Amino acid sequence: MGFSLFLLLLLALVVVGVGWLKHLTTRISTPAYVEVDLPLDTVVAVAGRATSSVITRTLGRKPFAAERTARGAKWQVSSKGGVLAMEVRPIGAGGYRVTGWAAELTPAHYGSAMRPGPMALGFAVMNRVYAAVGVAHAPSILIRQRKRAFRALERASRQSGTTGAGTGAGAGTRTGIDR
Repeated sequence: MGFSLFLLLLLALVVVGVGWLKHLTTRISTPAYVEVDLPLDTVVAVAGRATSSVITRTLGRKPFAAERTARGAKWQVSSKGGVLAMEVRPIGAGGYRVTGWAAELTPAHYGSAMRPGPMALGFAVMNRVYAAVGVAHAPSILIRQRKRAFRALERASRQSGTTGAGTGAGAGTRTGIDR
């Protein structure tokens, strides 16, 4: 009885863990955006710096190369979790919409199935489960990068004395799924 209960609890923990990773993978794969009323150069500088790593920001290195498009700018930043794509487009009246999503996700893996010993079977099974469910390796890293960029843009918008893009209900706030 005790061993069966232990196995049932272990299975429940695995299912909850894989489910949570799948939720985070879906969340970062869905584009989210924030609208700000700042100049394009400021938007690119603030969001680009915020999406880079702590080491890159601390050392003052140029973390990304923003490609100017006909209507705005776009860039990609890679990390352990995959590639975060950011795009800036005008929304009228001098404001910009900054959209972020996962352009590429690193597939999740659990240990190494190549190790000899009894754990190799467990590693192989979990790797197959992750692949079947479609879970990313570290989606929370990409979610944090996107949140950091959106918060930095909102802070810069508040400091510049603007309340967001345009006027009316929801000006300067996020819309869509989440940050």
